Amino acid sequence: MHQDMVLLVREPKPEFRLCLYIVFDFIQILIFFFCLMFIQTWLHSEQEAAKDLRKALSEAEARNLELATELETVTRKLDQLQESVQRFNEYLNMSLKMAARDTGALREAKDKLEKRVEELTLRLQLETRQRTDLEEAKTQEYAKQQEALQAMWLQVEEANAVVVREREAARKAIEEAPPVIKEIPVLVEDTEKINSLTSEVEALKAERQAAEHLEKAFSETEARNSELATELENATRKADQLHESVQRLEEKLSNSESEIQVLRQQALAISGETKTTPEDILVKCISQNLGYNGDMPVAACVIYKCLLHWRSFELERTSVFDRIIETIGSAVEVLEDNEVLAYWLSNLASLSLFLEQIINAARSASTNDINGKFGERKSTRKCCSDCTLGKYQEKPKHNGEYVKAGLAELEQWCIEATDEYAGSAWDELRHIRQAVGFLVTYQKPKMSLAVITSFFPVLSIQQLYRISTNYWDEKYGTHSVSSDVIANMRVMMTEDSNNAVSSSFLLDEDDSIPFTVGDITESMEQVNVNDIELPQLIRENSSFSFLLTRKEASPS
Repeated sequence: MHQDMVLLVREPKPEFRLCLYIVFDFIQILIFFFCLMFIQTWLHSEQEAAKDLRKALSEAEARNLELATELETVTRKLDQLQESVQRFNEYLNMSLKMAARDTGALREAKDKLEKRVEELTLRLQLETRQRTDLEEAKTQEYAKQQEALQAMWLQVEEANAVVVREREAARKAIEEAPPVIKEIPVLVEDTEKINSLTSEVEALKAERQAAEHLEKAFSETEARNSELATELENATRKADQLHESVQRLEEKLSNSESEIQVLRQQALAISGETKTTPEDILVKCISQNLGYNGDMPVAACVIYKCLLHWRSFELERTSVFDRIIETIGSAVEVLEDNEVLAYWLSNLASLSLFLEQIINAARSASTNDINGKFGERKSTRKCCSDCTLGKYQEKPKHNGEYVKAGLAELEQWCIEATDEYAGSAWDELRHIRQAVGFLVTYQKPKMSLAVITSFFPVLSIQQLYRISTNYWDEKYGTHSVSSDVIANMRVMMTEDSNNAVSSSFLLDEDDSIPFTVGDITESMEQVNVNDIELPQLIRENSSFSFLLTRKEASPS
Protein backbone atom coordinates (compact mmCIF):
# COMPACT_ATOMS: atom_id res chain seq x y z
CA MET A 1 0.00 0.00 0.00
CA HIS A 2 2.85 2.27 0.81
CA GLN A 3 4.37 1.58 -2.58
CA ASP A 4 1.09 2.41 -4.28
CA MET A 5 1.02 5.79 -2.53
CA VAL A 6 4.56 6.53 -3.65
CA LEU A 7 3.62 5.74 -7.24
CA LEU A 8 0.62 8.07 -6.95
CA VAL A 9 2.87 10.89 -5.76
CA ARG A 10 5.54 10.42 -8.45
CA GLU A 11 3.23 9.94 -11.41
CA PRO A 12 0.65 12.77 -11.77
CA LYS A 13 -2.64 12.16 -13.29
CA PRO A 14 -3.28 12.82 -17.01
CA GLU A 15 -5.85 15.52 -16.19
CA PHE A 16 -3.29 17.43 -14.12
CA ARG A 17 -0.74 17.14 -16.91
CA LEU A 18 -3.27 18.48 -19.42
CA CYS A 19 -3.96 21.49 -17.20
CA LEU A 20 -0.24 22.22 -17.00
CA TYR A 21 0.03 22.15 -20.80
CA ILE A 22 -2.93 24.49 -21.15
CA VAL A 23 -1.48 26.95 -18.60
CA PHE A 24 1.89 26.85 -20.35
CA ASP A 25 0.26 27.57 -23.75
CA PHE A 26 -1.74 30.40 -22.26
CA ILE A 27 1.40 31.99 -20.81
CA GLN A 28 3.13 31.75 -24.19
CA ILE A 29 0.20 33.41 -25.93
CA LEU A 30 0.19 36.23 -23.37
CA ILE A 31 3.89 36.78 -23.94
CA PHE A 32 3.29 36.85 -27.69
CA PHE A 33 0.51 39.44 -27.32
CA PHE A 34 2.69 41.62 -25.10
CA CYS A 35 5.42 41.49 -27.73
CA LEU A 36 2.96 42.51 -30.44
CA MET A 37 1.72 45.44 -28.33
CA PHE A 38 5.30 46.60 -27.79
CA ILE A 39 6.00 46.38 -31.52
CA GLN A 40 2.86 48.40 -32.33
CA THR A 41 3.85 51.09 -29.81
CA TRP A 42 7.32 51.28 -31.29
CA LEU A 43 5.92 51.53 -34.82
CA HIS A 44 3.60 54.37 -33.74
CA SER A 45 6.51 56.32 -32.27
CA GLU A 46 8.48 55.72 -35.46
CA GLN A 47 5.61 57.16 -37.52
CA GLU A 48 5.48 60.26 -35.31
CA ALA A 49 9.22 60.73 -35.79
CA ALA A 50 8.75 60.41 -39.56
CA LYS A 51 6.00 63.07 -39.45
CA ASP A 52 8.29 65.43 -37.52
CA LEU A 53 10.99 64.81 -40.09
CA ARG A 54 8.59 65.66 -42.94
CA LYS A 55 7.60 68.86 -41.15
CA ALA A 56 11.24 69.86 -40.67
CA LEU A 57 11.96 69.18 -44.33
CA SER A 58 8.98 71.29 -45.45
CA GLU A 59 10.12 74.15 -43.20
CA ALA A 60 13.62 73.93 -44.65
CA GLU A 61 12.22 74.06 -48.17
CA ALA A 62 10.07 77.11 -47.27
CA ARG A 63 13.15 78.80 -45.82
CA ASN A 64 15.06 78.13 -49.03
CA LEU A 65 12.24 79.69 -51.04
CA GLU A 66 12.27 82.78 -48.79
CA LEU A 67 16.03 83.09 -49.24
CA ALA A 68 15.61 82.78 -53.00
CA THR A 69 12.99 85.57 -52.92
CA GLU A 70 15.30 87.79 -50.87
CA LEU A 71 18.13 87.11 -53.30
CA GLU A 72 15.90 88.11 -56.22
CA THR A 73 14.96 91.33 -54.40
CA VAL A 74 18.60 92.13 -53.78
CA THR A 75 19.39 91.35 -57.43
CA ARG A 76 16.66 93.75 -58.52
CA LYS A 77 18.08 96.45 -56.26
CA LEU A 78 21.55 95.86 -57.68
CA ASP A 79 20.18 96.23 -61.21
CA GLN A 80 18.46 99.48 -60.23
CA LEU A 81 21.68 100.78 -58.70
CA GLN A 82 23.55 99.82 -61.85
CA GLU A 83 21.03 101.74 -63.95
CA SER A 84 21.42 104.74 -61.64
CA VAL A 85 25.19 104.58 -62.04
CA GLN A 86 24.80 104.39 -65.81
CA ARG A 87 22.44 107.39 -65.84
CA PHE A 88 24.85 109.31 -63.64
CA ASN A 89 27.68 108.36 -65.98
CA GLU A 90 25.70 109.71 -68.93
CA TYR A 91 24.91 112.88 -67.00
CA LEU A 92 28.60 113.35 -66.14
CA ASN A 93 29.62 112.84 -69.75
CA MET A 94 27.08 115.38 -70.97
CA SER A 95 28.01 117.92 -68.30
CA LEU A 96 31.71 117.52 -68.96
CA LYS A 97 31.18 117.92 -72.71
CA MET A 98 29.35 121.20 -72.14
CA ALA A 99 31.98 122.46 -69.71
CA ALA A 100 34.91 121.42 -71.91
CA ARG A 101 33.95 124.03 -74.52
CA ASP A 102 34.78 126.85 -72.07
CA THR A 103 38.01 126.01 -70.21
CA GLY A 104 40.86 123.54 -70.58
CA ALA A 105 40.85 122.89 -66.84
CA LEU A 106 37.40 121.40 -67.10
CA ARG A 107 38.67 119.12 -69.87
CA GLU A 108 41.32 117.79 -67.51
CA ALA A 109 38.71 117.38 -64.79
CA LYS A 110 36.51 115.60 -67.28
CA ASP A 111 39.32 113.18 -68.16
CA LYS A 112 39.98 112.49 -64.50
CA LEU A 113 36.31 111.98 -63.79
CA GLU A 114 35.91 109.74 -66.83
CA LYS A 115 38.83 107.62 -65.69
CA ARG A 116 37.36 107.47 -62.21
CA VAL A 117 33.94 106.58 -63.60
CA GLU A 118 35.55 103.88 -65.75
CA GLU A 119 37.25 102.51 -62.64
CA LEU A 120 33.94 102.54 -60.81
CA THR A 121 32.30 100.89 -63.81
CA LEU A 122 34.94 98.17 -63.81
CA ARG A 123 34.46 97.71 -60.09
CA LEU A 124 30.72 97.55 -60.61
CA GLN A 125 31.20 94.96 -63.35
CA LEU A 126 33.45 92.99 -61.00
CA GLU A 127 30.83 93.17 -58.27
CA THR A 128 28.18 92.14 -60.79
CA ARG A 129 30.31 89.17 -61.86
CA GLN A 130 30.81 88.18 -58.22
CA ARG A 131 27.06 88.48 -57.68
CA THR A 132 26.49 86.26 -60.73
CA ASP A 133 28.93 83.70 -59.34
CA LEU A 134 27.14 83.79 -56.01
CA GLU A 135 23.82 83.29 -57.76
CA GLU A 136 25.20 80.31 -59.69
CA ALA A 137 26.70 78.82 -56.51
CA LYS A 138 23.41 79.34 -54.72
CA THR A 139 21.51 77.72 -57.60
CA GLN A 140 23.82 74.70 -57.57
CA GLU A 141 23.57 74.41 -53.79
CA TYR A 142 19.80 74.68 -54.00
CA ALA A 143 19.73 71.91 -56.63
CA LYS A 144 21.90 69.70 -54.41
CA GLN A 145 19.60 70.35 -51.47
CA GLN A 146 16.59 69.48 -53.61
CA GLU A 147 18.23 66.20 -54.63
CA ALA A 148 19.09 65.43 -50.99
CA LEU A 149 15.51 66.21 -49.98
CA GLN A 150 14.17 63.93 -52.70
CA ALA A 151 16.49 61.13 -51.55
CA MET A 152 15.40 61.62 -47.95
CA TRP A 153 11.76 61.55 -48.97
CA LEU A 154 12.34 58.27 -50.80
CA GLN A 155 14.07 56.79 -47.76
CA VAL A 156 11.24 57.91 -45.49
CA GLU A 157 8.68 56.39 -47.85
CA GLU A 158 10.67 53.13 -47.97
CA ALA A 159 10.83 53.06 -44.16
CA ASN A 160 7.08 53.62 -43.99
CA ALA A 161 6.52 50.82 -46.49
CA VAL A 162 8.71 48.48 -44.41
CA VAL A 163 6.75 49.41 -41.30
CA VAL A 164 3.46 48.74 -43.08
CA ARG A 165 4.69 45.38 -44.36
CA GLU A 166 5.92 44.38 -40.90
CA ARG A 167 2.60 45.40 -39.39
CA GLU A 168 0.71 43.31 -41.94
CA ALA A 169 2.97 40.35 -41.25
CA ALA A 170 2.38 40.70 -37.50
CA ARG A 171 -1.37 40.94 -38.03
CA LYS A 172 -1.39 37.84 -40.21
CA ALA A 173 0.68 36.00 -37.61
CA ILE A 174 -1.85 36.92 -34.93
CA GLU A 175 -4.76 35.79 -37.09
CA GLU A 176 -3.07 32.51 -37.97
CA ALA A 177 -2.10 31.74 -34.34
CA PRO A 178 -3.77 28.53 -32.88
CA PRO A 179 -6.60 28.81 -30.34
CA VAL A 180 -5.67 29.35 -26.72
CA ILE A 181 -7.53 26.37 -25.32
CA LYS A 182 -7.58 23.10 -27.15
CA GLU A 183 -9.10 19.89 -25.86
CA ILE A 184 -6.84 16.87 -25.99
CA PRO A 185 -9.13 13.87 -25.76
CA VAL A 186 -6.50 11.18 -25.87
CA LEU A 187 -2.86 10.88 -25.17
CA VAL A 188 -2.09 10.13 -28.80
CA GLU A 189 -2.69 13.80 -29.74
CA ASP A 190 0.27 15.02 -27.65
CA THR A 191 2.53 14.61 -30.65
CA GLU A 192 0.30 16.87 -32.73
CA LYS A 193 0.31 19.43 -29.93
CA ILE A 194 4.07 19.32 -29.79
CA ASN A 195 4.24 19.87 -33.54
CA SER A 196 1.88 22.84 -33.34
CA LEU A 197 3.88 24.31 -30.47
CA THR A 198 7.05 23.81 -32.48
CA SER A 199 5.52 25.65 -35.42
CA GLU A 200 4.41 28.44 -33.09
CA VAL A 201 7.93 28.67 -31.72
CA GLU A 202 9.25 28.95 -35.27
CA ALA A 203 6.70 31.64 -35.99
CA LEU A 204 7.75 33.51 -32.86
CA LYS A 205 11.38 33.24 -33.95
CA ALA A 206 10.43 34.65 -37.35
CA GLU A 207 8.54 37.47 -35.69
CA ARG A 208 11.56 38.11 -33.48
CA GLN A 209 13.76 38.34 -36.54
CA ALA A 210 11.23 40.70 -38.11
CA ALA A 211 11.30 42.80 -34.94
CA GLU A 212 15.08 42.87 -35.11
CA HIS A 213 14.85 43.99 -38.73
CA LEU A 214 12.42 46.71 -37.69
CA GLU A 215 14.74 47.80 -34.91
CA LYS A 216 17.62 47.92 -37.37
CA ALA A 217 15.51 49.92 -39.84
CA PHE A 218 14.54 52.27 -37.02
CA SER A 219 18.18 52.82 -36.07
CA GLU A 220 19.06 53.47 -39.72
CA THR A 221 16.15 55.90 -40.02
CA GLU A 222 17.25 57.67 -36.84
CA ALA A 223 20.81 57.92 -38.18
CA ARG A 224 19.47 59.26 -41.47
CA ASN A 225 17.37 61.79 -39.55
CA SER A 226 20.48 63.00 -37.75
CA GLU A 227 22.27 63.29 -41.10
CA LEU A 228 19.33 65.25 -42.51
CA ALA A 229 19.38 67.54 -39.49
CA THR A 230 23.11 68.12 -40.04
CA GLU A 231 22.53 68.83 -43.73
CA LEU A 232 19.70 71.19 -42.80
CA GLU A 233 22.02 73.07 -40.44
CA ASN A 234 24.65 73.27 -43.18
CA ALA A 235 22.06 74.58 -45.64
CA THR A 236 20.92 77.17 -43.10
CA ARG A 237 24.52 78.19 -42.49
CA LYS A 238 25.16 78.52 -46.22
CA ALA A 239 21.97 80.58 -46.60
CA ASP A 240 23.19 82.88 -43.83
CA GLN A 241 26.54 83.17 -45.58
CA LEU A 242 24.77 84.08 -48.82
CA HIS A 243 22.73 86.67 -46.94
CA GLU A 244 25.91 88.15 -45.47
CA SER A 245 27.48 88.20 -48.93
CA VAL A 246 24.47 90.08 -50.27
CA GLN A 247 24.74 92.56 -47.39
CA ARG A 248 28.42 93.08 -48.17
CA LEU A 249 27.52 93.71 -51.81
CA GLU A 250 24.95 96.29 -50.73
CA GLU A 251 27.56 97.98 -48.54
CA LYS A 252 30.02 98.03 -51.43
CA LEU A 253 27.39 99.56 -53.69
CA SER A 254 26.60 102.20 -51.07
CA ASN A 255 30.32 102.94 -50.80
CA SER A 256 30.50 103.24 -54.59
CA GLU A 257 27.59 105.66 -54.50
CA SER A 258 29.37 107.68 -51.81
CA GLU A 259 32.52 107.77 -53.94
CA ILE A 260 30.48 108.97 -56.89
CA GLN A 261 29.02 111.72 -54.70
CA VAL A 262 32.53 112.70 -53.62
CA LEU A 263 33.61 112.78 -57.27
CA ARG A 264 30.66 115.01 -58.08
CA GLN A 265 31.68 117.39 -55.30
CA GLN A 266 35.27 117.32 -56.55
CA ALA A 267 34.05 118.17 -60.04
CA LEU A 268 32.09 121.08 -58.63
CA ALA A 269 35.14 122.17 -56.66
CA ILE A 270 37.34 121.94 -59.78
CA SER A 271 34.84 123.99 -61.74
CA GLY A 272 34.74 126.48 -58.83
CA GLU A 273 38.52 126.82 -58.89
CA THR A 274 38.44 128.21 -62.41
CA LYS A 275 38.69 131.93 -62.90
CA THR A 276 35.51 133.66 -61.80
CA THR A 277 34.17 136.51 -63.88
CA PRO A 278 32.05 139.44 -62.70
CA GLU A 279 29.06 137.73 -64.33
CA ASP A 280 29.70 134.64 -62.16
CA ILE A 281 29.84 136.77 -59.02
CA LEU A 282 26.64 138.56 -60.01
CA VAL A 283 24.81 135.27 -60.64
CA LYS A 284 26.09 133.84 -57.35
CA CYS A 285 25.01 136.98 -55.53
CA ILE A 286 21.48 137.16 -56.93
CA SER A 287 20.93 133.45 -56.29
CA GLN A 288 20.79 134.39 -52.60
CA ASN A 289 17.93 136.21 -50.95
CA LEU A 290 19.27 139.79 -50.81
CA GLY A 291 16.09 141.14 -49.29
CA TYR A 292 14.80 144.70 -49.62
CA ASN A 293 16.22 148.17 -49.05
CA GLY A 294 13.12 149.92 -47.86
CA ASP A 295 10.50 149.03 -50.46
CA MET A 296 12.97 148.33 -53.26
CA PRO A 297 14.30 144.79 -53.94
CA VAL A 298 18.10 144.82 -53.82
CA ALA A 299 18.61 142.11 -56.47
CA ALA A 300 16.73 144.06 -59.17
CA CYS A 301 18.76 147.22 -58.48
CA VAL A 302 22.09 145.35 -58.56
CA ILE A 303 21.21 143.58 -61.83
CA TYR A 304 20.10 146.83 -63.45
CA LYS A 305 23.23 148.76 -62.37
CA CYS A 306 25.61 145.99 -63.49
CA LEU A 307 23.99 145.49 -66.89
CA LEU A 308 23.93 149.21 -67.47
CA HIS A 309 27.63 149.57 -66.56
CA TRP A 310 28.69 146.59 -68.67
CA ARG A 311 26.72 147.97 -71.64
CA SER A 312 25.04 144.61 -71.99
CA PHE A 313 21.96 146.27 -73.49
CA GLU A 314 24.06 147.52 -76.44
CA LEU A 315 25.39 144.08 -77.38
CA GLU A 316 23.75 141.94 -80.02
CA ARG A 317 24.20 138.78 -77.97
CA THR A 318 25.48 138.12 -74.45
CA SER A 319 25.28 135.14 -72.11
CA VAL A 320 24.60 137.15 -68.98
CA PHE A 321 20.88 137.41 -69.79
CA ASP A 322 20.61 133.64 -70.21
CA ARG A 323 22.41 133.02 -66.93
CA ILE A 324 20.22 135.48 -65.03
CA ILE A 325 17.08 133.96 -66.55
CA GLU A 326 18.29 130.45 -65.68
CA THR A 327 19.02 131.49 -62.08
CA ILE A 328 15.60 133.07 -61.66
CA GLY A 329 13.89 130.10 -63.33
CA SER A 330 15.61 127.59 -61.04
CA ALA A 331 14.72 129.70 -58.00
CA VAL A 332 10.99 129.88 -58.77
CA GLU A 333 10.77 126.09 -59.16
CA VAL A 334 10.28 125.88 -55.39
CA LEU A 335 6.53 126.34 -55.73
CA GLU A 336 5.79 125.28 -52.17
CA ASP A 337 7.47 128.43 -50.75
CA ASN A 338 5.24 131.45 -51.34
CA GLU A 339 7.82 133.84 -49.88
CA VAL A 340 10.36 132.86 -52.55
CA LEU A 341 7.80 133.37 -55.32
CA ALA A 342 6.79 136.77 -53.93
CA TYR A 343 10.44 137.82 -53.62
CA TRP A 344 11.27 136.99 -57.24
CA LEU A 345 8.02 138.43 -58.58
CA SER A 346 8.84 141.74 -56.90
CA ASN A 347 12.36 141.66 -58.37
CA LEU A 348 11.06 140.88 -61.86
CA ALA A 349 8.44 143.62 -61.62
CA SER A 350 11.03 146.20 -60.52
CA LEU A 351 13.49 145.11 -63.20
CA SER A 352 10.77 145.34 -65.85
CA LEU A 353 9.99 148.89 -64.75
CA PHE A 354 13.66 149.88 -64.96
CA LEU A 355 13.92 148.44 -68.47
CA GLU A 356 10.67 150.13 -69.51
CA GLN A 357 12.07 153.48 -68.41
CA ILE A 358 15.16 152.97 -70.57
CA ILE A 359 13.01 151.97 -73.54
CA ASN A 360 10.78 155.03 -73.18
CA ALA A 361 13.83 157.31 -72.85
CA ALA A 362 15.52 155.99 -75.99
CA ARG A 363 12.40 155.33 -78.06
CA SER A 364 12.54 158.72 -79.83
CA ALA A 365 16.11 158.07 -81.12
CA SER A 366 16.11 154.42 -82.11
CA THR A 367 12.91 152.62 -81.19
CA ASN A 368 13.41 149.51 -83.28
CA ASP A 369 16.98 148.82 -82.13
CA ILE A 370 16.16 149.24 -78.47
CA ASN A 371 13.05 147.08 -78.71
CA GLY A 372 15.13 144.34 -80.32
CA LYS A 373 17.85 144.59 -77.69
CA PHE A 374 15.42 144.56 -74.79
CA GLY A 375 13.49 141.51 -76.00
CA GLU A 376 14.98 139.56 -73.12
CA ARG A 377 12.33 141.03 -70.85
CA LYS A 378 9.63 138.80 -72.24
CA SER A 379 12.03 135.84 -72.32
CA THR A 380 12.51 136.23 -68.58
CA ARG A 381 8.79 136.07 -67.96
CA LYS A 382 8.41 133.19 -70.43
CA CYS A 383 11.17 131.22 -68.67
CA CYS A 384 9.49 131.73 -65.31
CA SER A 385 6.15 130.60 -66.75
CA ASP A 386 7.72 127.51 -68.32
CA CYS A 387 9.49 126.59 -65.06
CA THR A 388 6.21 126.96 -63.17
CA LEU A 389 4.28 124.87 -65.70
CA GLY A 390 7.02 122.22 -65.74
CA LYS A 391 6.87 121.97 -61.97
CA TYR A 392 3.10 121.45 -62.09
CA GLN A 393 3.53 118.68 -64.67
CA GLU A 394 5.47 116.53 -62.20
CA LYS A 395 2.26 115.56 -60.32
CA PRO A 396 -0.60 116.57 -62.64
CA LYS A 397 -3.57 115.13 -60.77
CA HIS A 398 -2.36 116.15 -57.33
CA ASN A 399 -1.46 119.72 -58.36
CA GLY A 400 -4.60 120.01 -60.46
CA GLU A 401 -6.74 119.62 -57.34
CA TYR A 402 -4.73 122.34 -55.60
CA VAL A 403 -5.10 124.70 -58.58
CA LYS A 404 -8.82 123.97 -58.73
CA ALA A 405 -9.17 124.87 -55.06
CA GLY A 406 -7.19 128.08 -55.66
CA LEU A 407 -9.37 128.98 -58.66
CA ALA A 408 -12.46 128.47 -56.51
CA GLU A 409 -11.09 130.95 -53.96
CA LEU A 410 -10.19 133.38 -56.76
CA GLU A 411 -13.70 133.10 -58.22
CA GLN A 412 -15.18 133.85 -54.81
CA TRP A 413 -12.90 136.86 -54.52
CA CYS A 414 -13.94 138.13 -57.97
CA ILE A 415 -17.61 137.79 -57.00
CA GLU A 416 -17.09 139.66 -53.74
CA ALA A 417 -14.89 142.36 -55.34
CA THR A 418 -17.51 143.17 -58.05
CA ASP A 419 -16.72 144.09 -61.65
CA GLU A 420 -15.39 147.50 -60.66
CA TYR A 421 -12.21 145.94 -59.24
CA ALA A 422 -12.12 142.43 -60.73
CA GLY A 423 -13.05 143.42 -64.27
CA SER A 424 -12.49 140.61 -66.78
CA ALA A 425 -9.89 138.83 -64.68
CA TRP A 426 -12.02 135.70 -64.35
CA ASP A 427 -12.67 135.55 -68.10
CA GLU A 428 -8.96 135.91 -68.85
CA LEU A 429 -8.36 132.68 -66.89
CA ARG A 430 -10.58 130.57 -69.15
CA HIS A 431 -7.61 128.59 -70.54
CA ILE A 432 -6.39 127.77 -67.05
CA ARG A 433 -9.90 126.96 -65.84
CA GLN A 434 -10.65 124.55 -68.69
CA ALA A 435 -7.20 122.92 -68.44
CA VAL A 436 -7.66 122.31 -64.72
CA GLY A 437 -11.22 121.11 -65.29
CA PHE A 438 -10.04 118.56 -67.85
CA LEU A 439 -7.18 117.54 -65.57
CA VAL A 440 -9.38 116.70 -62.56
CA THR A 441 -12.14 114.97 -64.58
CA TYR A 442 -12.56 111.36 -63.42
CA GLN A 443 -14.38 110.05 -66.53
CA LYS A 444 -11.53 110.54 -69.02
CA PRO A 445 -11.37 106.88 -70.21
CA LYS A 446 -15.08 106.98 -71.12
CA MET A 447 -14.97 110.31 -73.01
CA SER A 448 -14.56 110.53 -76.78
CA LEU A 449 -12.58 113.22 -78.59
CA ALA A 450 -15.76 114.97 -79.72
CA VAL A 451 -17.07 115.13 -76.16
CA ILE A 452 -13.73 116.44 -74.89
CA THR A 453 -13.51 119.20 -77.51
CA SER A 454 -17.14 120.19 -76.85
CA PHE A 455 -16.61 120.40 -73.10
CA PHE A 456 -13.25 122.23 -73.38
CA PRO A 457 -13.46 124.28 -76.61
CA VAL A 458 -10.80 126.83 -75.65
CA LEU A 459 -8.00 124.23 -75.41
CA SER A 460 -6.23 123.22 -78.63
CA ILE A 461 -5.55 119.64 -79.68
CA GLN A 462 -1.88 120.04 -78.76
CA GLN A 463 -2.78 121.22 -75.27
CA LEU A 464 -5.29 118.40 -74.77
CA TYR A 465 -2.70 115.88 -76.00
CA ARG A 466 -0.05 117.26 -73.63
CA ILE A 467 -2.39 117.05 -70.63
CA SER A 468 -3.60 113.55 -71.58
CA THR A 469 -0.12 112.08 -72.09
CA ASN A 470 1.39 113.66 -68.96
CA TYR A 471 -1.55 112.68 -66.74
CA TRP A 472 -1.39 110.22 -63.90
CA ASP A 473 -3.22 109.98 -60.61
CA GLU A 474 -0.83 109.26 -57.76
CA LYS A 475 -3.67 109.39 -55.19
CA TYR A 476 -6.65 107.42 -56.57
CA GLY A 477 -5.05 105.57 -59.50
CA THR A 478 -7.47 106.83 -62.20
CA HIS A 479 -6.42 106.61 -65.87
CA SER A 480 -6.16 109.11 -68.69
CA VAL A 481 -8.14 109.08 -71.94
CA SER A 482 -8.30 105.92 -74.04
CA SER A 483 -5.66 104.95 -76.59
CA ASP A 484 -8.10 105.58 -79.46
CA VAL A 485 -8.55 109.19 -78.39
CA ILE A 486 -4.76 109.62 -78.13
CA ALA A 487 -4.37 108.18 -81.65
CA ASN A 488 -7.02 110.59 -83.03
CA MET A 489 -5.24 113.49 -81.33
CA ARG A 490 -1.96 112.48 -83.00
CA VAL A 491 -3.67 112.38 -86.40
CA MET A 492 -5.16 115.84 -85.91
CA MET A 493 -1.81 117.18 -84.69
CA THR A 494 -0.11 115.79 -87.80
CA GLU A 495 -2.68 117.48 -90.02
CA ASP A 496 -2.20 120.80 -88.18
CA SER A 497 1.61 120.54 -88.07
CA ASN A 498 1.97 123.41 -90.59
CA ASN A 499 -0.03 125.74 -88.38
CA ALA A 500 2.49 127.61 -86.18
CA VAL A 501 -0.18 128.80 -83.77
CA SER A 502 -1.69 125.39 -83.08
CA SER A 503 1.71 123.74 -82.52
CA SER A 504 2.16 125.38 -79.12
CA PHE A 505 1.78 122.99 -76.23
CA LEU A 506 1.61 125.74 -73.60
CA LEU A 507 -1.48 127.72 -72.75
CA ASP A 508 -1.97 130.89 -74.76
CA GLU A 509 -1.01 134.06 -72.93
CA ASP A 510 -2.71 137.37 -73.51
CA ASP A 511 -0.36 140.31 -73.03
CA SER A 512 -3.17 142.83 -73.29
CA ILE A 513 -3.96 144.56 -69.99
CA PRO A 514 -6.32 147.51 -69.34
CA PHE A 515 -3.34 149.70 -68.37
CA THR A 516 0.17 150.24 -69.70
CA VAL A 517 3.52 149.77 -68.02
CA GLY A 518 4.03 153.51 -68.31
CA ASP A 519 0.93 154.05 -66.21
CA ILE A 520 2.38 151.76 -63.55
CA THR A 521 5.71 153.62 -63.71
CA GLU A 522 4.06 157.00 -63.30
CA SER A 523 2.00 155.75 -60.36
CA MET A 524 5.12 154.56 -58.50
CA GLU A 525 7.50 156.69 -56.48
CA GLN A 526 10.85 157.50 -58.08
CA VAL A 527 13.55 155.24 -56.67
CA ASN A 528 17.28 155.96 -56.73
CA VAL A 529 19.08 152.68 -57.24
CA ASN A 530 22.31 154.25 -55.96
CA ASP A 531 20.91 154.55 -52.44
CA ILE A 532 20.60 150.81 -51.85
CA GLU A 533 22.88 148.91 -49.50
CA LEU A 534 25.05 146.56 -51.55
CA PRO A 535 25.61 142.92 -50.51
CA GLN A 536 28.92 142.04 -48.87
CA LEU A 537 29.97 139.81 -51.78
CA ILE A 538 29.64 142.81 -54.14
CA ARG A 539 31.38 145.26 -51.81
CA GLU A 540 34.40 142.98 -51.28
CA ASN A 541 35.02 142.43 -55.01
CA SER A 542 37.01 145.06 -56.91
CA SER A 543 35.18 144.31 -60.15
CA PHE A 544 32.11 146.05 -58.73
CA SER A 545 33.89 149.18 -57.55
CA PHE A 546 31.80 151.25 -59.96
CA LEU A 547 28.79 150.59 -57.74
CA LEU A 548 30.60 152.26 -54.83
CA THR A 549 32.30 155.20 -56.56
CA ARG A 550 30.01 156.34 -59.35
CA LYS A 551 26.95 158.42 -58.47
CA GLU A 552 24.53 157.86 -61.27
CA ALA A 553 21.23 159.59 -61.42
CA SER A 554 17.92 157.84 -60.99
CA PRO A 555 16.49 156.32 -64.17
CA SER A 556 14.05 158.61 -65.87
